[in-house]
Amino acid sequence: THMEPAADMTDLQRPYTEALARCEDDIRRLRKRFSRCSLLRALTACIVVAAIPFGIFVQVYAGCILAAAGLVAFILLVARHNTIDRTLQYQRTRKAVLERYQRRFDQGWREFPDKGDEFLEEQFPQGKDLDIFGKGSLYQYICAAHTPRGRKSLAACLKGRKTIGDDMLEKRQQAVAELVKKRAFCLEIETLAQPVKTDSKGEKDDVEAPLFMHHSWAKIGYVLTWLMPAVTL
Repeated sequence: THMEPAADMTDLQRPYTEALARCEDDIRRLRKRFSRCSLLRALTACIVVAAIPFGIFVQVYAGCILAAAGLVAFILLVARHNTIDRTLQYQRTRKAVLERYQRRFDQGWREFPDKGDEFLEEQFPQGKDLDIFGKGSLYQYICAAHTPRGRKSLAACLKGRKTIGDDMLEKRQQAVAELVKKRAFCLEIETLAQPVKTDSKGEKDDVEAPLFMHHSWAKIGYVLTWLMPAVTL
């Protein structure tokens, strides 16, 4: 009888273990594509630079064609590089979410940074006495909120300060029952909700990046402002 809960736990954990393995494979493939694209981008940039003196000192027409072809290839590679980078960021975030799921099956969840300490109040001593908030608490175990509003809403529910009627309670229970059957959907929502901490170069996330650099074509335009003067020399 003692083996049945463990078997049940293994069955629950298996989908996340398999999803994590697939995610890691995707990350490895994307890293290879990212490296290849970076190399090709560097080569096309060299072609454009070499085409300029070639056109000036050897043959103008051939140099212009070579520079134009290299520039077009460079622009396309910049767009491709950006797409791969964003996909890689997404997969890394998805991996982090899956690892959090995995840690809830053992004692790893006790190391989650969000413990809800700020919700401990003297007017609510049960929060500490019953391990609702703080280290090793219910809040630390179940919290998947990534916004201040979401965290406060969860804390209010755990404190019993959000009173709802029987109809709303039943609807929420039905919603939970439906979401339990949609693991992939829940995983997708949490992945999109979790802010990306770093990009492929270990720099700050896109939230702190300049606004004009968010869009692929904006990045291409920014690159062209540096390349066009050199090409038109």
